[in-house]
Amino acid sequence: MDIFEATYKGMQERKSKHGGKFYYLFFEKDGKKYKTMAYEKLRNFHKWKPLLNETRGCIVGGLRCVKGTLIDGNSNPVIIKKFNVNQFKIDFE
Repeated sequence: MDIFEATYKGMQERKSKHGGKFYYLFFEKDGKKYKTMAYEKLRNFHKWKPLLNETRGCIVGGLRCVKGTLIDGNSNPVIIKKFNVNQFKIDFE
């Protein structure tokens, strides 16, 4: 499958029965939902780790699917555009 970009929608953290933690990472492109799993004991975890603290809404490239909407854990995800939440002050009178 071709390499594509998608919007990062968030993650879920779970305890692994083999020890440690694993994460489901969720993405969306053109209304279609995608996901992958990152496990901290696997060699490719360093590729996915930066996304764990990223704000939902950022654009991630370098993704490819292995089957259907399952993103290949060996993809090379790259944060293309960060999504920053702006803080603003509201004056109450």
